[in-house]
Amino acid sequence: MAAHPAARGNVNSAEYRNLQPSRSVYVGSLPHGCAARDLTELSAPFGLLESIRFFTTYAFLNFVDEANAANFWQCGQQTGPGLFLQRRQLAINWAKCPALDNSIIMAVKEKGASRHLEVGPINQATNERQVAEIVKTFGEIESVRLEPQRGVAVVTMSTINEGISAREALHGLKMGDNPPWHLDVQFGKPQGGTARPQTGGPPPPPMQQQQQQ
Repeated sequence: MAAHPAARGNVNSAEYRNLQPSRSVYVGSLPHGCAARDLTELSAPFGLLESIRFFTTYAFLNFVDEANAANFWQCGQQTGPGLFLQRRQLAINWAKCPALDNSIIMAVKEKGASRHLEVGPINQATNERQVAEIVKTFGEIESVRLEPQRGVAVVTMSTINEGISAREALHGLKMGDNPPWHLDVQFGKPQGGTARPQTGGPPPPPMQQQQQQ
């Protein structure tokens, strides 16, 4: 995975000047202990993510809609309010990723498909491990959040495609006989707060961009 030319000091190169907006945004300078779910919450006010690729100190956020990616990118620029995690300003730039498959676009528009699944029924005795065991065969699980007051567990997968596969296989699946019960799996929406504006301090580190492989 090659570093973006700005990271190599080549800010005057044609490669750097020709960077184009896309549905994918590079997020760097992640604080220690940051997790993918933190980026999911940060990006939620901007729009639906198709996937996240997380690498501890940086990540790629791949939006469904390029316009949503542009809003996120603009907010993260030095001329914008800035994007923060744990009071640390993030480095934001464009990235490259494959075109979104038409089947995923249609599933989002027609079925409300997302990475987020509401899996039920659950009760106060249900734990995260039990839910993860049911879903894990369909892809990487970003997070599991139990909401027993609603009778569901909110499971976030790494990609929308994994969410679609899991729902198709699990919705209505018979799980027990005494008494008989079946899984109810529905697509959910991302949950998160609003992005925090810049409140001063030193300028952000040089923005970097990397190409996904």
